[in-house]
Formats: sequence, C-alpha cells, structure tokens
Amino acid sequence: KDALEQLETEMVRVPSAAGVMCRYTFDINLGTTFMARQLIRAQRMDFASWLTDIMARNRATYVLGGQATLFRISHLQHITTTHERHSPWDPDAQVEDMELTWRLHEAGRKTLVSATARAYAGPMVTLKGLMGQRRKWDEGMAALLWKHKMPDKNTIIPWKQQFSMMSNALVRVLFAVMLLLAISVHQFTWSPIWLIPIAIGVALNVKIAWRVPDRTPADLIYALLIFPSELWLMTRMWSTFVSWLNIWFGQRRDGWAAQAAAE
Repeated sequence: KDALEQLETEMVRVPSAAGVMCRYTFDINLGTTFMARQLIRAQRMDFASWLTDIMARNRATYVLGGQATLFRISHLQHITTTHERHSPWDPDAQVEDMELTWRLHEAGRKTLVSATARAYAGPMVTLKGLMGQRRKWDEGMAALLWKHKMPDKNTIIPWKQQFSMMSNALVRVLFAVMLLLAISVHQFTWSPIWLIPIAIGVALNVKIAWRVPDRTPADLIYALLIFPSELWLMTRMWSTFVSWLNIWFGQRRDGWAAQAAAE
C-alpha cells in the first residue's frame, strides 16, 4: 500500500535515476482453477528468478516494467524531445517499456528496481493468454536486439539471456538425439552421474521458490518436482526460438492484437 511512497523516497535518494520499478509478483488466489493456479505459480517463479538476477546487479535493470514504475518527468521529456515523439514511449515497439529504458540508458540515466516497494501484477490465467503475452515480449525483445545488432553496455544482458536460452534448448535437443541413438544401437547404459545436473536444477529452483513472496508449500513442491519448471522452460525456449525465426524472416506481427485475442 505504501509502494508509491517508497519509490519516491528512492528517487529522491538517487538523483541520477530516471525511474525506479516495483518488484513484481502475482497473487496465487486469482487462479480459480487448478490449471490457472499452476500457471500463476510458474509466473511467480519466473519473476522471482528474474528479480533475483537483477538484485545481484545492484538493482540495475534493462527494463523498467510498465506495470508499476515511477519516472522522473524531466528525463521523460528529454526522451520525447530528443527522439521527436508525441510521448516517451515508442508506439511501434512490442516492448515499449524496454525500448524506453534503453533510450534512458543512452542518455546516461540509471534505471533501478526498488529495494522494498512491491506490486502485484495481473497474471495470465490461461495457457493461450500466457503464450500470447510471452510471444509479444520475446518477439519485441528480439526485434530490439536485431535492430542494435552488436551487443553494447545497454544490451549485453538481454543478449546473454537470449544465448543462454538458445544454448539450453540446444543441449536438450542434443541429449535427446544422443539418447535415442544409443537406444537404437543397444548401447544405452544408465549412469548415476546423470542425476547431478538434475539435483543442481532442483536446488536452484528451491532457492528461487524460497524467494517468492507469500510462498506456500505448493511453491516448494513445484520446485522439487523439477518437471513443472522444466516444462515451463521448454515453453519459454520454444517462444524465443519462434520469435527469432519471425524476426530473421522479416515477418511482422501485431503482438498487442495477438495478445488481446489470446486473452
């Protein structure tokens, strides 16, 4: 309830900050069905993981999320004037909040996540709606990165995330291929050492689940089971892959309309 006051206090304390964003999460009680609650749980874990990474970088963020961010008006006016816009946000961007944040970085401004202020964003409660939202985000980020081409200080973190996602997908594909080949020639041999990466994955998931606000035992079970989080990661890898394909082949989608239709 006092998030705005906390954001304002941080803006006053850091004069170079163009904006300070709340730490987002989702209310699990908004899920009225079992599937909706699992989707919200996955989104809670996803945002907790993202915020954990940001907090490790001294709260510096490459995107001031559109859900609840306090901006310094003079810095927004500078973007509007410099880029000859009607408003600070680019109406052609699928991820207008990220594009604005990068423009602020180019102007030498800081963009931060609040140390204390929290906001509850509206979750996607259907798989179709969730995929529509993530496709818009992924394709919008890919379009911005493709426009910048080479990584720089403003885009290095998103580029790393994209390569990490792609490498995760490649490792899984190669493992499946090698496993099928080994079975087909009767050379498959089980080794307990294969449990090591699974154990590491579970430990990381539990660490993230422990940081989810208002966590429940079900959040920890979700992390321990490994399969739900792995299934979530597979959907994220697929969305990223398809989004990049669209960008490479020059296909333009109205992500806003697609998400609205999905919801």
